[in-house]
Amino acid sequence: MRRLVVLFCLFLLCIQEIYAQQQVSDELRAYNDYLLSLSCYKASGELNMAIGEKFMEGDIAGVRRLSAEREKLLMQSIDSVLAFRADAKKSEAAAQLVTRLVFNLGFENTGKVLNRFEPGFDPLCLQEVRQSLEKESKVRPGMPAADFKVFDREGKEYTLASFKGKYIFLEFSASWCSWCKKEIPSIRQAYERFKDSVVFITIHLDDNRDKWLKDLETHAVPWYCLTDLKAWKSPVAKAYNIAGVPDCFIIGKDGLIKAKELRREEITQQLEKLLAAGKGIQFRTGSFQDALQEAEATGKLIFLDGYTSWCAPCKMMNTTVFTDPEVGHFFNEHFINVKFDMEKGEGRELLKRYGMQVFPTYLLLDAAGNEVHRVVGGHDAGEFIRLIREGMDPENSIAGMQKRYETGDREADFLRRYITTLGGDIGLIKFRPYWMSFAGKMERRLTKRTGS
Repeated sequence: MRRLVVLFCLFLLCIQEIYAQQQVSDELRAYNDYLLSLSCYKASGELNMAIGEKFMEGDIAGVRRLSAEREKLLMQSIDSVLAFRADAKKSEAAAQLVTRLVFNLGFENTGKVLNRFEPGFDPLCLQEVRQSLEKESKVRPGMPAADFKVFDREGKEYTLASFKGKYIFLEFSASWCSWCKKEIPSIRQAYERFKDSVVFITIHLDDNRDKWLKDLETHAVPWYCLTDLKAWKSPVAKAYNIAGVPDCFIIGKDGLIKAKELRREEITQQLEKLLAAGKGIQFRTGSFQDALQEAEATGKLIFLDGYTSWCAPCKMMNTTVFTDPEVGHFFNEHFINVKFDMEKGEGRELLKRYGMQVFPTYLLLDAAGNEVHRVVGGHDAGEFIRLIREGMDPENSIAGMQKRYETGDREADFLRRYITTLGGDIGLIKFRPYWMSFAGKMERRLTKRTGS
């Protein structure tokens, strides 16, 4: 009899589980139908093909730009899904759908999505994403690079300590990987340029020695080619959380990861940035449009130095302030830095576009090319950082203060700050209305105090 009771209870549990799974399945179908109706999700899907085309063309900047647009659209889609029903943030169906979408999100946004579910709600699908995020967190820029033990073709052992105190470009590849071969020209170009300053290493995730050696002979690259012939079971692959190849890392002299997941020209660009650190502001080469695209992809503002060849303050800033390590650290961290001669090439158009009449003129611009802030003239390093930092604050930037003025704010202290910020550039004639408003307010106050 007891056995029958136990079997009956197990039967009821199975029925309940089947019913619960059916409920989740029905709910998931409703969530999925809603997702497919969203314009932001449809737009993100349309970008998938465009991203693939850019990748096939080798346009990595285009891939990054479109991927950033797709990520914004996916975050909007997830926000909508989690607002679809009152209980969405504790719904297993919603969680299953959202975890499918996070595949194309970056590390930071994936973490934000996990935090949007209710505390204590932790279905298996969210646990798996959280575990993946935990592994990835250990190989993010700023984290210590993991040690490894690998060998060259002669059997000589190498570890991370073998290259201690050196900059390292560490690539993961495999003999069977066709996409890895497409990266070789870019790595070779970076190697020829930086081989005296950077150690280049490729770790091959192979398990067949003959195929590995044949691959080395075919491509004959001049840098370290190492392996432990354990393929995906390799401890080094697990330590660096390698889910696919090609993949790569840049490791600093301090043993910390500086950058990862670089492709094509990004390798040279990131090495340039790393080696320029501590040497002042790193100004990008390329067109103004290139800077706008990079600003869009990174979310950073553009710092534009508008100079002329005959301008003495321009030369002073270039040789003393821009080479200051503290200034370089601040600007390289926060901005896409570009400079143009206002009397040559593209600089002439920028001169007209932004109405520059005093040199040097320094602009902070958003990714659409809109002016956020402006500083003119020469300054010492500390003062220059202070003035630029003010422009990063919406309350103190020219764009922010202009908006505040246009909404009717005529408070005396605000007008004084606004006029002071504006006054050093094109001349007071442009700002006569602001001066008159400020002066009139001061005159009325004085009249009230004196009674005259």
